[in-house]
Amino acid sequence: MSCRVFFDTNGANKDKCKLLMRLDADELARWESEVCSAYSPGAVDDDEVVYQQIVDPTHIAPDGAGLKPTAFDACSSIGLSTNRLRHSSWRLLVERGVHRADAFNAANPARPPRSLWGFAPYPVGAVRRIISNSTGTRGFFVYDTALPDDISHADICQGAKDQRSERSVRFALYDLVKGTLIPLSAVG
Repeated sequence: MSCRVFFDTNGANKDKCKLLMRLDADELARWESEVCSAYSPGAVDDDEVVYQQIVDPTHIAPDGAGLKPTAFDACSSIGLSTNRLRHSSWRLLVERGVHRADAFNAANPARPPRSLWGFAPYPVGAVRRIISNSTGTRGFFVYDTALPDDISHADICQGAKDQRSERSVRFALYDLVKGTLIPLSAVG
């Protein structure tokens, strides 16, 4: 199977990263250099920085000073959605984030309202170099998962398979972005 077939088949699957964890790590690493989407502008390079939309109160710690650990949960299920700025613009990223929060608020009026707080930058090469302490294997893989209406979309998918590894690699991901969050007021 190729990455393109996998992502075409499982793109909307809420457990696609769990399915990826069943595959060979060498194959998953090869897929990072392949086009994974019909809408792709190309594979995600190590020298890129991808940006996660940070939503308040979903991702922001109650003290407002950092991220909740749950900000990284999607990397083990549907994929941590990010955007590639080299294939978009700050204006578009902000518009998409605000629209996404507004759509959630309209569909869920009884829940606490969400708002776009800003962005978390992930240097792709550094994400790919995170290794599980307990297994010595890659913690994460980064794939070009361009969408019909957003060619800049990319997913960070967890590669660590056991609970101990999952915690250690997510902590490493947290450490990677700690202190580098970009508030909405600084975007532009």
